[in-house]
Amino acid sequence: MTQPHSGFVIAAVVAYVIYYFARQVTWQRFRPRTVYAMPLVMLGGGVYLLHLQGPTLPMIRPLDVGVLVVELLAGVVVGCVLGSLTRFSRTATGLRYRLPVIGLALWIGFIAVRVLVSYVLAGLGAHWTAAATASFLLVLGTIRLGQLPFIAIRSHTAVPARTATR
Repeated sequence: MTQPHSGFVIAAVVAYVIYYFARQVTWQRFRPRTVYAMPLVMLGGGVYLLHLQGPTLPMIRPLDVGVLVVELLAGVVVGCVLGSLTRFSRTATGLRYRLPVIGLALWIGFIAVRVLVSYVLAGLGAHWTAAATASFLLVLGTIRLGQLPFIAIRSHTAVPARTATR
């Protein structure tokens, strides 16, 4: 059973994802507080939504738990790849960063696979993992968490580059 606000939530998430993707491929000022806090916000939001959605979701099965663990591990791997792809540049205005287009393709591919897997999981009986917005938010949080070690190290070693002025 869908919740009355689910259409609004889906539209808001799609709008945010489009905005987020557009920002990913353009040079952005590096704000450590935002970069380091975002995974915690996403993970916290996922746990909170899990708490809210819990009573409305079907019973959690071992398949659900197994799929969620695999998704979280895949999220960390994708995050590490995205973190290694992230480009940094020091300019007169400070440190800036962006993700190359190949990184954006990886994001889009991961989300497309996640949506496709949701339909397959629903057919296999893993309704909780397939339907829960919370599980998707937890995976997005782990992707961002996987990026952190690379971003933390590379932000300190960034050198001036001419490409940042474009």
